[in-house]
Amino acid sequence: MFEKIPSLKDFIIYVTPGILICYFGLDIFSYYKSSGIKTDDISTNNTLSFIGILLSFVVGFIMSQVQIIIFNKMKKEKLKKLRTINETQKDNLELKKCLIEMIKSIFEIDGKDIEKDDLIIFYCLNFIKAKANEESQIFIDRCNNLSSLAVSSVLPLTLAIWDLNLKIGFTKSTTFGITIIALVFLIPIVTRIAINFRDDYYKNIFRQFIVLNKATNS
Repeated sequence: MFEKIPSLKDFIIYVTPGILICYFGLDIFSYYKSSGIKTDDISTNNTLSFIGILLSFVVGFIMSQVQIIIFNKMKKEKLKKLRTINETQKDNLELKKCLIEMIKSIFEIDGKDIEKDDLIIFYCLNFIKAKANEESQIFIDRCNNLSSLAVSSVLPLTLAIWDLNLKIGFTKSTTFGITIIALVFLIPIVTRIAINFRDDYYKNIFRQFIVLNKATNS
């Protein structure tokens, strides 16, 4: 039951951002306070290192979830549109027609326009989870995990920029200004990356659904 805890997903999405947040956060705190525990003190002490990893997981989990929740709220309508058949299959009308026929046949949906229904994709996702092997599910989840990683990277990157400016020797006001300017460019880039991965995730769900259905009927 516990052999996959923590999983690779946990490590990538929570532990890695958590370690970066704690590292840069502690470095910045030590710079302003000029006292307390420094990052070098933790790396040279096994007990503090172990506690630091556990704390990093907790911090990473909380802060990553906060960022993901904010992202999902801000892009709610965009994400709803992305996961519809109309949007995922807009470049392939033949595949779109085939997909609609399969969905209506398998889930016995009659007389309903499903092309703009953003909930239909979850029918297909549950079908995949029941029919696909573990490798296929990992492949599909990969894009969703990378999307979450992109979203959860905003805070660590911001702290990294802040910490770098302090190490260079900029004043507090200059550091603050550079960090704000960096955020102006960083947030749209990260958002675009996260949406692109989420788009691939939704497309892969429908593709895998079609493959599984054809394999079952062949």
